Amino acid sequence: MKKIISMAAAIILTSGITAFAADNKSDKQVTQKTTYQLSFSALQVENDIDIMLVEDSEKSIEFSGTDADIAKVDWKIKDGVLFIKSKSKSRSLKGKVKISVNVNCLKEIIIKGDSEVRSDGELNSASLKIYLNGTCFVSIRNKGNINVVNEDGTELEVRRAVGNVVFGS
Repeated sequence: MKKIISMAAAIILTSGITAFAADNKSDKQVTQKTTYQLSFSALQVENDIDIMLVEDSEKSIEFSGTDADIAKVDWKIKDGVLFIKSKSKSRSLKGKVKISVNVNCLKEIIIKGDSEVRSDGELNSASLKIYLNGTCFVSIRNKGNINVVNEDGTELEVRRAVGNVVFGS
């Protein structure tokens, strides 16, 4: 009887350790870098994703998060536009996946939902048009002009504007 109880306890303990190890593996933070061939001059972000823009001629995107969360990001380049969104509209990836996109003289950014778009340093765009739709946040530094357009009655709160920044609707 003692052998059966000991064996049952060993099996339960082993399966518990295996399940714990599997859970920890899925929570491990990783970074994946992907290169792309097509060029784009516009970026569209939607479904609550946070993006960091870096002015760089290297055509790459870097994803940081768990493998499971990174797999939920859908991106493609079509007709000169880089589209980035979560695969499921009901699942926010805000704070779960960090995406760094190298850009080169970007002309247009469209931000939808609760997404955040920031620049790491200054962008080299001669003129940058930013469309806002939803409760998004933008923090962009650019050498050229910035024209911010709020769509669909989106409320616009300006915390700080430096340089040639124009606001319209």
